[in-house]
Amino acid sequence: EIIEMSAGVIRSQWFIEVPYIKPLQGVRAWDLAVSIKTSADYAAGTLLFNSGSGICIGNAVHGRFEYPELRKKIIETALYDGRGIHIAVEDAGQQRGYIDDLKSIPELRGYVIRAIRPKGDKLARALPWISRAELGGITVCKAAWNDAFYDECDAFTADMTHDHDDFIDSTSLGYQYLSEPVGSSSRVNLY
Repeated sequence: EIIEMSAGVIRSQWFIEVPYIKPLQGVRAWDLAVSIKTSADYAAGTLLFNSGSGICIGNAVHGRFEYPELRKKIIETALYDGRGIHIAVEDAGQQRGYIDDLKSIPELRGYVIRAIRPKGDKLARALPWISRAELGGITVCKAAWNDAFYDECDAFTADMTHDHDDFIDSTSLGYQYLSEPVGSSSRVNLY
């Protein structure tokens, strides 16, 4: 299939909505954007897990935060998710400093925290889960965050002219994490 450069790379109607399920295992992948400026990117922490019938996007945290507030949000979210939900953070640029900080947080002892090296550009990273969604292989738990997620999906462009892609990036990171075997070179154990 030829990918159009304009919006429509991802269509929200591809996702199948299901009631909320709190998984025992999975990954919460974080795209860390640290700013409260109205033009800044959002931070996004997307929970993905294998549902038995495919991948489920179970929950998402999304907002503009300065780092102290985002740090608290990550801790709060991890404590809610439980230790069976691994924490993944993109290993790129300034994120390394945040990753080093996260691994030092006493409340997160006993949690698996991993830095993930992204592979390819944003579109290349998203295409594996986009193709699965198009085939009906990704479910989304019904919740208040769904509309913001769907809006971002519907606006996502191949030429990167869209405004925001924070849900996309965190979903791509989580999907990459779930798709790679433990011990893969892209997974660096931090804690």
